[in-house]
Amino acid sequence: MIDQLGSFMVLLTLWITVAGIYSSGHPSLLEIFKRIASSPPIISLVVALILIPVEYADWFIALLKRLGDTLAPLALLSV
Repeated sequence: MIDQLGSFMVLLTLWITVAGIYSSGHPSLLEIFKRIASSPPIISLVVALILIPVEYADWFIALLKRLGDTLAPLALLSV
């Protein structure tokens, strides 16, 4: 989560600003903010933060744990 709120936000802001400059001129601050707020990683982060206090069923927690256990092997294979 620190990566999402820290370095990722800086890189996303820089990327959107550079992409806006090279595509259509100089984007306004409001336009940059709209693009950042509508990016899928930020939407996912906001949804995750909203769902922190939600209690899940035991079967759903077990399912998420099994899916999470596949993350490290998939990351190793994808590199």
